[in-house]
Order: sequence, then structure tokens, then C-alpha cells
Amino acid sequence: AEEIAARLRMLTGLLRDIMLASQGASEEALLHADRADHLRALASRLARSADTLPLMLDRVRLAQSDLERNVNRKLLLETLLFDLAGGAAAP
Repeated sequence: AEEIAARLRMLTGLLRDIMLASQGASEEALLHADRADHLRALASRLARSADTLPLMLDRVRLAQSDLERNVNRKLLLETLLFDLAGGAAAP
């Protein structure tokens, strides 16, 4: 469970950075400043709708909460990935 929690924290940080990059934040504001170019590219792909990135971030935070409540880890990860893929594919 700790490895999953660590990966979810990393994903939360990446989504945060993508949101900041989509708003034109400087590299100094990013947790992963070494990946600024990649984050900006992802931001341009994922920020088609103003709601997409915040919804994705909320979904990861829900998964973190669910993990703390000892839900089925496999089901948690499967539904999270489907939800994130759906958000990324939204028009």
C-alpha cells in the first residue's frame, strides 16, 4: 500500500505541475522543473477544457483517500486509470 501511496503522491505533484504549466507558471514554481518542457507539452494536450486537469487531480486525491480506507487496491488502480484516461480523452 505504501508504494501505491507514493506513486499517487507523485502523480498528484505531476498533475499540479501540469496545471501550473497550463497557466504559464515559471519553472521555479514547478516541483518537477527539470521536466518543464514535457509538462508544458502535456498541459497543452490535457487542458482542452478548463475542468479537465482539476477533475483529474480530484480523482487522484479520491484514490489516495480510498487507499487509506483499505479498499481493494487492484480495483482502485483500475478505476483510477480508466477515469484518468477518460479525462485525458475528453474533447
